[in-house]
Amino acid sequence: MRLLAWLGGALVLGVGAALLWFHTMPPTPIAARWGPEDCRRIGPEIVGAEDMAVLADGTLVASAYGRLAGPDESGRPPDGNLWAVSEDGLTPLVEPATLSGGFRPHGIAATPWGLAVINRGFVETADGWQPQTSIDLLDASARPIRRIETHTVDSYCAANDLAASEGALLVTLDRAGCEAGTLGRFRAGDGRVLTHPLPTAPPEIVAEGLAFANGIVVQDGTWWVAETRANRISGPEGSIALPGGPDNLTVDGAGIVAALHPSILRLALNRYGLAPRAPSRVVRIEGGAVEGLFDDPTGEVFSAATVGQMHAGRLYIGSVTDRGILVCGDGV
Repeated sequence: MRLLAWLGGALVLGVGAALLWFHTMPPTPIAARWGPEDCRRIGPEIVGAEDMAVLADGTLVASAYGRLAGPDESGRPPDGNLWAVSEDGLTPLVEPATLSGGFRPHGIAATPWGLAVINRGFVETADGWQPQTSIDLLDASARPIRRIETHTVDSYCAANDLAASEGALLVTLDRAGCEAGTLGRFRAGDGRVLTHPLPTAPPEIVAEGLAFANGIVVQDGTWWVAETRANRISGPEGSIALPGGPDNLTVDGAGIVAALHPSILRLALNRYGLAPRAPSRVVRIEGGAVEGLFDDPTGEVFSAATVGQMHAGRLYIGSVTDRGILVCGDGV
């Protein structure tokens, strides 16, 4: 009996090791418009670039809050910033002290009312520093305009990204609630999209049951949301399968640019310091067709891409764990 138990345990361990190896091995490469030789890194002032947007004056802006950095001696989480991205480098745009509750920008979007920002901030309480997520509007100079009230939705702590549509903000909630903490982020099937009419109307649910609702864009009057855990983008009229789990989405003319995570497990291991790198992949979707823009299956060039933005004929890429911004295209 002991021998059988030992053999059974060895079999379970062997199967587990094989599955772990299978899910952490580099993904199969795809054809891409740009290779490593076509790219260079600018920065490296920031770590953890989350999203990008192009302002009305043509300025490319990236959000980052260095989520891998720890709190200071008082336990206060570190602030992030918005950064103007140019060929010469990165320039901070916001003085975090001007925003109450700290400034940790996550998803961002250029809207008719200003630059809308998911601010995963914090507030000091008797029990220490506690999360306090809000949606902030900033003007063209990245100065605060106002904070949109979110008290009518108790799970805005799960707010991930936003986009403007017909007098309203569309907001993704990557999970239904936050009581499950970090582990709750890995549950599939409880993400939602809300429409939040401005200036004061309460939000309403327009889609739910999504497999980790992440980035969102509006393209030709139709919204598309990234379902990271389902390897697809989805909209009111259907979905499009992708070679990886989409993170943030941006618009490029008639197409949508999506940063993908070809291996969610490798991303998680990298995110929590258990692996040095994670794959990066960026694609462009138009009319149901998917074109590879950048592919790094091992993450050697640029690891764990979270966003890709086409701007002035070049591709700019941010990462949750890597430093700076990668730019790909002619003359880089």
